[in-house]
Amino acid sequence: MQFAKEDVENSLRTFKTRRDNLLHEDIEIFDHQFERFLEFCNTDPLTRSVLDPLETTCTVDLDQWWAAATDYPPRLSFPSDRDAELALRYKLLRGVQARPDHIMSLGIAHEKGELDAQIELFRTLIVRPFVEDLSHRLGEAANLATGFLPPQR
Repeated sequence: MQFAKEDVENSLRTFKTRRDNLLHEDIEIFDHQFERFLEFCNTDPLTRSVLDPLETTCTVDLDQWWAAATDYPPRLSFPSDRDAELALRYKLLRGVQARPDHIMSLGIAHEKGELDAQIELFRTLIVRPFVEDLSHRLGEAANLATGFLPPQR
C-alpha cells in the first residue's frame, strides 16, 4: 500500500506521541491517554495497514483468557506466533476499553491493591509489549509505504 511521505510522517509522529503519553503520563489521566491511543490505532491508515491483516490470527477466547489471567494463581498465556501475540494483545486492549474493570481484576490477581499499581501492571504485561512490537512494525510499514529499502547485507 502506498502512502504519501507526509502522511507516513504524520502517522509516525502521532503514534509516538500517543504511545509516549500512554506509557509515561500520570496514572490519573491513564483512561484519557488509553482512549486516545486506541482511537488512533483504530483509525490511522498506516496503523490499520499493520493491524488489519493480523485480526484473524488471534483465535484465543478472550473471556477464557481473562478468566485464567484473573484467577488465583493467575495464568498469562500468549501465543508463540509473533503475529498472533500482537493480535491478542490488541484484542485485549480493545476488550479493556469495553470492560475497564479487567485492569483491576488483573491487578488484584497479582496482589496489586492500589489502582496505580494495577494500572502499572497492565502497562507492563499488556501495553508495553504491544506498543514496542507495533512500533517496530510501523517503522517497517513506513519504509515499505514510502519505497525505502534498507541496505542489503
